[in-house]
Amino acid sequence: MKVRLLLYSLLRDMHGDREITLEIEEGARIQDLFDKALAQSRGLAEAVSIVGKERILVLDSKGRRIDMNAPVEDEQYHIMPPPEGGEPVLKTGILRKGDHIDLNKLVSEAAGTSKSLGAVAIFVGVVREENFSREVRTLIYEDAGKLSEDKLREIAQSIAQKHDLSYVAAFHYTGELKPGDTTMVIVLGGRGRKETFPALSEIVDLIKTNLPIWKKEVYSDGSYSYILGGKPYYPKRRNTTS
Repeated sequence: MKVRLLLYSLLRDMHGDREITLEIEEGARIQDLFDKALAQSRGLAEAVSIVGKERILVLDSKGRRIDMNAPVEDEQYHIMPPPEGGEPVLKTGILRKGDHIDLNKLVSEAAGTSKSLGAVAIFVGVVREENFSREVRTLIYEDAGKLSEDKLREIAQSIAQKHDLSYVAAFHYTGELKPGDTTMVIVLGGRGRKETFPALSEIVDLIKTNLPIWKKEVYSDGSYSYILGGKPYYPKRRNTTS
């Protein structure tokens, strides 16, 4: 499959041409396409290193923003640096226990997104050892796959725009977790505390109330409850005998 990449601004200038045509295999992702372009063009690779790979925008032929993990489905894509006004850096993901988050790296990334940045705010959620006066043995988060991933991205984008942030990283863990395990990591970068503190509180609330992830608590006595709307619901045991 042949795919045309149209380049803009610094990317076009340092590559030396407005476009690159690549041959890509069926089933490839945008990331594969992007990596192949960087390997083929030293000038483009240098331009991307100047701008920052995470800040590059990829649009399809209809002008829609495309994620790097999306499959290659179009014959033409627009590859561009952020516009003059700047584009917030967004990093989101639904993680499993064992997936590592380098908090220092996120803070460093946030600090480098804008010359006017003056604050980085951090929230790390953990599993409680006790909840509703009961000892928690295990916490199980159930997610809705891509639906959860897309919604988390949408929340991050809305918070970045509302509070004029240059950086939003939002990650939520799912699966079976133990007391003390990390459940959520949020890192925000903005002009100062007046922008980042309210944004931090708001994004946590939005994730808890709008992200399609459900929490089941298993207690030390073997009983369990589903936490819905901030309240525990204890399923009635079915009588399977006739």
